[in-house]
Amino acid sequence: MATTKRTKTKAANVMRRIALTDLSCENFKGLKRYHAIFDGNNAVVKAANGVGKTTLYDLFLWVVFGKDSTGRKDFGVRPIETDPDSPNYGEAIKGLVLAGQVGLRIDGENHVLRKEHHEKVTKGQLRGYETLCWIDEVPKKVGEYQAAIEAIMPEDAFKTLTDLAFFTTKMHWTDRRTVLLEVAGEAGTPAGFDALLAVLNGRTLEEYEKVLRDRKKLYAKERDEINPRIDELNRNLTEGGDDKPELTQRRKLINGTLAEIETERKTLVDAEADRQQIIDHVHALLMQQARREAELKSDTSALRELLDEKAKLVTEQAGRKRELAEIGGEVAQAKVQVGAAKNELSQLQLTRTSLQDEYTTASEKPLNATCYACGQKLPAAKVKEIEAKRQAELTDIIKRGNAIQITIGARQADLLDLLDAQKKLCEREAEFAAEVKAAEAAKNARITKIDKAIENKPKADPKKDKKWQEIASEIKRAEAAIGESVSDQLQALEERRAAAMADIEDLTKALAQVDRAKEDKARIEELANREKELAQLVADTEKELAEIDRYTVAQSELIEANVNDLFRYVEFKMFDVQLNEGIRETCEATYYGVPFADLSTGQQILCGVDIVNVLSKHYGFTAPLFIDHTESITLPIEAVAQTIRLCAVAGVKTLQVQVQQREKVVA
Repeated sequence: MATTKRTKTKAANVMRRIALTDLSCENFKGLKRYHAIFDGNNAVVKAANGVGKTTLYDLFLWVVFGKDSTGRKDFGVRPIETDPDSPNYGEAIKGLVLAGQVGLRIDGENHVLRKEHHEKVTKGQLRGYETLCWIDEVPKKVGEYQAAIEAIMPEDAFKTLTDLAFFTTKMHWTDRRTVLLEVAGEAGTPAGFDALLAVLNGRTLEEYEKVLRDRKKLYAKERDEINPRIDELNRNLTEGGDDKPELTQRRKLINGTLAEIETERKTLVDAEADRQQIIDHVHALLMQQARREAELKSDTSALRELLDEKAKLVTEQAGRKRELAEIGGEVAQAKVQVGAAKNELSQLQLTRTSLQDEYTTASEKPLNATCYACGQKLPAAKVKEIEAKRQAELTDIIKRGNAIQITIGARQADLLDLLDAQKKLCEREAEFAAEVKAAEAAKNARITKIDKAIENKPKADPKKDKKWQEIASEIKRAEAAIGESVSDQLQALEERRAAAMADIEDLTKALAQVDRAKEDKARIEELANREKELAQLVADTEKELAEIDRYTVAQSELIEANVNDLFRYVEFKMFDVQLNEGIRETCEATYYGVPFADLSTGQQILCGVDIVNVLSKHYGFTAPLFIDHTESITLPIEAVAQTIRLCAVAGVKTLQVQVQQREKVVA
């Protein structure tokens, strides 16, 4: 297939090299003390399973980023008590300082990263941990430490370049795909699709595909709804023939009959209206008669004296109760005044007692004739002056006491007057209450007699009333003028009218069917033409969608070729071609068509190194690459970065580091 020329992302001209020079720790996981020198060269670390090969990688990552090889921040960095007889079996050993140190050579310049993990103990209790950091022996806060490392080697890129499994298995496929497309650059545009691209009008291909699919759905929905509508019209289709003039003439004759019925009905209705006026007059006279009977029944003129007497008794007794309430108010006010006078007298008496105590204290206080400063006796004149001052104080107290005593006497006299007035009011209240009680009993007894007299009064006979008799005579005359009802005649006319209207409705329906048949035939033809038009529109839309699918396949082939040109061994499957859903994006590493997950360990390492080599150029630096499970690899490891191979060897109880053919055993 012809294609346009592809463009690629330019690789960095200068690639920074970050290599591991040495690695050491104290009390890190299962390693009590450890130190190994790599000097920036490739190395092989050999040991039996469980000795600590992966721990080396965890140590390296913890010092650099504070995480282990699985990406966890909270992992067991401290040694665990392994003695089953210890009470702390299975717990982190206390009292230890954990330390890790990484030597790095960055573009030929050596740097040292160090991190320590300390216990925080308060009053003999472990309260947590703190982390201390150094870069080239300079203390750094944790945030400063992380920022400095991020500036040298961003964490996401670093994980990709130091862990062969990170990019292919740990990174989400959408992120992996984004990175590959960024590295590969623009893939270009497939040739032969100018007509398709011309109709996009600024929309993306995906947006235009959504437009077409929505358009196809609407077309298909409208098309599928046409056949049922045509079937319905055919079922209801009736032929009117040549009987329309006959139906119209019959309807005209029936309309004439309806006019005659309406004239007869009007004559009867007018007569019924006159009759109804007389009936309404009779009803009005009956209401007047009922009102006159009610007036006669409620006439109280003969009982006026008894009713007036009853009202007077109630009014007089209410007045007595109001007067009794007013006396009660005066009694309550008198009690308030007595209470206030007693409180005032009590306060005056307390003041008098206070003055008496003040006089006693002043008079009994011994005269101090000695100087407080030197202790010598005061001169006689000074002593006399002090005595005169005390006498003046006593005189003032006596004066104030006499004034208080006079006030107390006056208030006592006022209190006696208030008590006397209160007593008189209470006596008056008691006497008047007795009077009110007696008057209430007398009132109730008299009202009982009055009510009985009213109940036993004679009933009036309406038929003996002159006004009632006049109304009754008028009712008889009006009833005689009412005459016979025309409702039966109106009912017969209404039945004739209903039958004529039913005939009119049938004729109208028949005429409408004649007209509708012509309209339905025209509508059926219109719907059939629209069905053909919609079928063509659906076919045209499907053709455009098929063209988009062909473009997507061609574009996917360009993208896959552009990406896979970057690699020596690995190939990435960037798209899945599905039977009914077109092209689906994906991102899966393969080796000779075999998915990465199904490859052997050696093949996975080969592909992983190939990926790291390409991404190192993209990110612009290399980092120490730890490769696990290398004990049985026969394929070449052609890494551009420094490699640290972890190799399981049975029987080797200590970590052995082999650098440039020189094997170094480290405890």
